[in-house]
Amino acid sequence: HVFLRRGVFFAHRDLDVILDAYKRGEKFYLYTGRGPSSEALHLGHLIPFMFSKYLQEAFKVPLVIQLTDDEKFTWKNNLSVEETKRLARENARDIIACGFDVTRTFLFSDFDYLGGAFYENMVKIGRCLNYNKAKEMFGFSGEDYIAKLNFPLVQAAPSFASTFPQLFPGKHNIRCLIPCATDQDSYFRMARDFAPPLGYRKPALIKSSFFPALQGVNVKVSASDPNSAIYLTDTAKAIAKKINNNAFSGGKDDKKEHKDLGANLEIDIPFKYLSFFLEDDIELEQIRKEYGEGPKLPEEEKMLTGAVKKRLTQVLTQVVERHRRTRAGVTEELVDAFMAVRPLLPTKPESWESPRGKMKMDDDKLIDESLIDRVKRLTGREPHVFLRRGVFFSHQDFNEILDAYEGGEMFYLYTGREASSQALHIGDLIPLMFTKYLQEAFGVPVVVQLRDDGDCSLSDEENRRRAQDSAKDIIACGFDVTNTFIFSDLSYIGGAFYKNMVKIGQCVTVNKARGIFGFSDEDCLSKYCFPPVQASPSFPSSFPHLFSGMDKLRCLIPCAIDQDPYFRMTRDVAPRLGFSKPSLIESTFFPGLQGFNGKMSASDPNSAIYVTDTAEDITYKINKCAFISKQQTDQEYRDLEEDVPFQYLSFFLEDDDELERIRKDYGEGKMLPGAVKKRLIEVLTKIVERHRSARAAVTDEMVDTFMAVRLEN
Repeated sequence: HVFLRRGVFFAHRDLDVILDAYKRGEKFYLYTGRGPSSEALHLGHLIPFMFSKYLQEAFKVPLVIQLTDDEKFTWKNNLSVEETKRLARENARDIIACGFDVTRTFLFSDFDYLGGAFYENMVKIGRCLNYNKAKEMFGFSGEDYIAKLNFPLVQAAPSFASTFPQLFPGKHNIRCLIPCATDQDSYFRMARDFAPPLGYRKPALIKSSFFPALQGVNVKVSASDPNSAIYLTDTAKAIAKKINNNAFSGGKDDKKEHKDLGANLEIDIPFKYLSFFLEDDIELEQIRKEYGEGPKLPEEEKMLTGAVKKRLTQVLTQVVERHRRTRAGVTEELVDAFMAVRPLLPTKPESWESPRGKMKMDDDKLIDESLIDRVKRLTGREPHVFLRRGVFFSHQDFNEILDAYEGGEMFYLYTGREASSQALHIGDLIPLMFTKYLQEAFGVPVVVQLRDDGDCSLSDEENRRRAQDSAKDIIACGFDVTNTFIFSDLSYIGGAFYKNMVKIGQCVTVNKARGIFGFSDEDCLSKYCFPPVQASPSFPSSFPHLFSGMDKLRCLIPCAIDQDPYFRMTRDVAPRLGFSKPSLIESTFFPGLQGFNGKMSASDPNSAIYVTDTAEDITYKINKCAFISKQQTDQEYRDLEEDVPFQYLSFFLEDDDELERIRKDYGEGKMLPGAVKKRLIEVLTKIVERHRSARAAVTDEMVDTFMAVRLEN
């Protein structure tokens, strides 16, 4: 967003924590607000809403917007309760006109909504803060009404998801990100300070710089002075008059001096406002140069204050008129819809979108009961446990695959494995187990890519050796040798495969690759070149020996959520290359033993259960390392969404009835963590020992057969 590129939002607290969690597949929600003290918003008020809208669209997350009508009643002695509530509703129309998604946005008035869980959190926060500390943080005095003391608690409470049980049912500890002006920092620092003792996650902040009044960079907009700001109700004539008469200029006193020295852009309000609202970076830089660099430019290229004010008038008039047109379409019924109390998160995880990059791509869809029933009907088999329990929870164009299959067309499956360690951990088994189920259920070919070229630090020989070992683990999952092709990148790439790599690479610029994959100047070129390697198997023309004359064969990719950026890129470039878009079916994040904030690491053997672990290893790791969620009191339910033993059981315990019993008894405190860990040890020991036995039977000759290039059925 332009506000990020130009440093309008310039500071943060724990935004990196939010992004790390999002990358793992976790959702968060946004929280911002507005104090309704006037009929209309001014342009400065739009900034957190414009940025929140961008974040909502980019991350596909819920947003709660607080209208602090109670604050304005408390601070403004001339306002009645009824008037502040009316102003809140009027301001709600201005906010809705910013373009928020009604299905993901909840607008609330404090006077109308506050109570229940909201009030409970206020009281909990209030017990953490004494008056002396509050006086220091918020500047209270002995002459202030005690109603003012209440407000920091009111503003802090929405930072915690448990304040909104109807919006986030069963998700009381979902993370929160707060876009706010820097003058609101004290409220949310308080919320962050008290989150740990309350058992909550600290809200993350992203803060915007001060938006100045027309009269100067150090002057604050005042509701009592209509000429201090541009309001969304201002006419084009009023905007022009305010800018020409009131906008403080950093230009020099006379034309000659200005042309000699240039404007002082640090104090020039017209340029400051353009830096907020002029979207064209190139034009803004041109104005910066022609207006601010007097002595460095030829006479004919210098820009005067009047021209800058004229351009600002055009830009702001367009912003205000566009908002006015949108606001005119905001009905009372639409306001009611935004303010209706209802769930903002589905019972299953929401669709996940790549957190990186600006590529315009189609949305994910959730896997619902109707889709699961369709798979059951088409295959004549019970759906896999990973489907029934939402482990594979989202898809792109899976219905198109099923439509084609129902019409008699075949497809192929593609999955892969990075040869980064000598053994797989149980999280690595998930896409392989599910791919085997799909292969058996639909009777289709599978290609499995062993990415032995992904680690620049290892020799080719070591990468090939690891790929060979990984192939044995994959074969031990039980794939059909007559319908499965396993290939190593270092051994197979060339010919048609390489041709597709080059075609894909011609569609993705370096800047776009940096945006999608987070590459830096310090990364080796092999990293930059790797995305086309992972994308190419999505197209059957990469395998002419396997799929001769079948260039239009569809591809379905079962993958973990962290692989999504690669395949979104693939789907984006496919039409330009004349290929069919591959379909995706994506699994949720599989946590390390230490918890959902920790990813499994090959450098930490205690972060995961490996298929080479002994029964003693498994017992030790689960008993000593598996994160147990806290149960604050006997009356509260244990948060099973963060409890690693229960989550692992939800992946690998096949008996639905037993899992439901454990969910109920463990969540209510009737079953102790030790019993859950014991059952998990039994389940995982059985899986690992079964896999070890199958792997022992995999010979080098079998590996050669799976990796032999031949025509698939």
